[in-house]
Amino acid sequence: MARGGSIWSSRRVPSGIAFRISCTALVLGALSQPDYSGASTMVGSKGDISVAPLTGFGGYNLQTTVRQIGARWLVPTISATSTAGVAATWVGAQNLVDSHFIQLGILEICSKTGAISYQAFWSDTAENFVPQTLGTVRSNDEVTASMARNKQGWELDFRDKTSGFSVIKQVVYAAGATFSQAEWLQEDPSPSDIAARDVPYPEMSNVKFERLRVNGAAPSLKLSDGATLITSNGVLRVPTRVRDDSFTFVQPVGPAAQYLSDAKVLDAEVSSFDADRARWKSISKRSKRDDVHELEGLYLFFATEMTAQGWPESTRKDVLELTKELRQYVSDFSGWAASGFKDTGKEFEAIKKVALRENRTVDELRAGLGLPPP
Repeated sequence: MARGGSIWSSRRVPSGIAFRISCTALVLGALSQPDYSGASTMVGSKGDISVAPLTGFGGYNLQTTVRQIGARWLVPTISATSTAGVAATWVGAQNLVDSHFIQLGILEICSKTGAISYQAFWSDTAENFVPQTLGTVRSNDEVTASMARNKQGWELDFRDKTSGFSVIKQVVYAAGATFSQAEWLQEDPSPSDIAARDVPYPEMSNVKFERLRVNGAAPSLKLSDGATLITSNGVLRVPTRVRDDSFTFVQPVGPAAQYLSDAKVLDAEVSSFDADRARWKSISKRSKRDDVHELEGLYLFFATEMTAQGWPESTRKDVLELTKELRQYVSDFSGWAASGFKDTGKEFEAIKKVALRENRTVDELRAGLGLPPP
């Protein structure tokens, strides 16, 4: 399921505005058409409306015409003491304009009974992002996943070098479409079509993507192409810089960890607002005002919190600018409310202008903290 991004989070399903403080997601995600940054593996039922949490994707995205994409990795190991949860490791391709998307990889599953399993899967937009199982693999198996365009759509090639299991599958899908973004991602999946939180993420080892390939060659990836994994139950993982066509994830520390922890809380609330707004057609204007009023209080709280926290000298200017933009959002919400919460008009355009300024500020702040952009 495709998702919009957030100010504070990482760019979400297929690419968005992620870890941009929270309003950006609101404005450019929930209120208008989302800019996708990684598509979501949805473990719930199919439906027509898609509203997913703002975070949950970690890894790398590359904007380029995609004819082939692949990688290899060792299947991560879920801890024997893990609580129930689901994760997904995959390569994918999508179109940022018309939402075409396809993926191939592994689901890592810890059931409520404690049973642990690892499933090779694929999915696409036509399947509403619901995983289509290819077979079972084991932790620490060396697997490769590769997808290539052809006249019928996509040929999927999944191989488990350790066990010898392999599948080649032709998917008749989007044969004439252009795919403009390549993705190598670790994901905390969404539970349903409309959700304020992703499913719990299991306790497990960090995956290491190796032999990254796009169109048959090693991609040139910068940290600015990366996305930080922020899960619904608090796991934070930052992708390392790509070296020798490979990368893994590390746990953030210091100011970077503080920033992402703040962002996690804010994103969770914005995700809740997004889910509420998906149902706005059936509620009163007063209820809409109440929803927005809660969001205003949250923005003002975080503007105060960020001002009080300690930040490296090199980032303080950006922090102050960001808190100024948060407060400007709240001011502009008053005009938006007076317009009847319309998605057009000067009131809505004012909010979008703040969002664009805030996006730039967040990119600069995150770079100063050694983090990839949302």
